[in-house]
Amino acid sequence: MSGGNIIQNFAQHGAGVWTQSTFTMSGGLISLNEAIDPGYIGLNLTDEAYANGGGVWVNDKSVFQMTGGQISLNKADFAGGRVYMQYDSEFVMQGGTIAGNRAQLGGGVYVQRENAPARFRMSGNSEIVDNLGTVAGGGMYIKGVFETTGGTVTRNYSDSEFFDMAIEPEAEVRE
Repeated sequence: MSGGNIIQNFAQHGAGVWTQSTFTMSGGLISLNEAIDPGYIGLNLTDEAYANGGGVWVNDKSVFQMTGGQISLNKADFAGGRVYMQYDSEFVMQGGTIAGNRAQLGGGVYVQRENAPARFRMSGNSEIVDNLGTVAGGGMYIKGVFETTGGTVTRNYSDSEFFDMAIEPEAEVRE
């Protein structure tokens, strides 16, 4: 994706982008997407009572590469308002902005550690800013691996004391 918009989509997981391979974003906008539990809108499609990855869901062994663009104003009922990652997936953020997203855990990014840890790598002029995690981790909620050699995670908010990042004991943080 080098331009264009992915706007106002709804799904239980990955309302804006759901990838099972490699997705590259160098420009454009992923915004106003919402991962919503089908039970909240009267549908009985699943026994799972959660919805993840309002903007982006990076699935098993997938890679999302971001060098530019913006992922903003997305919402998830449970985790990863902007980005939800699971099972040995990888998100490489070398530029661009993740801003104004909302979820209970990890308003901006949720990095899972289930079976094999997901990895979030941040460098360059990347920015995670002004996100809300209503329970914990306004900017990021990390259970997997977080590697950073640059970028900023700042001005994120939470109802707990973990504003910019909530880091679980099993997480790996590398600088």
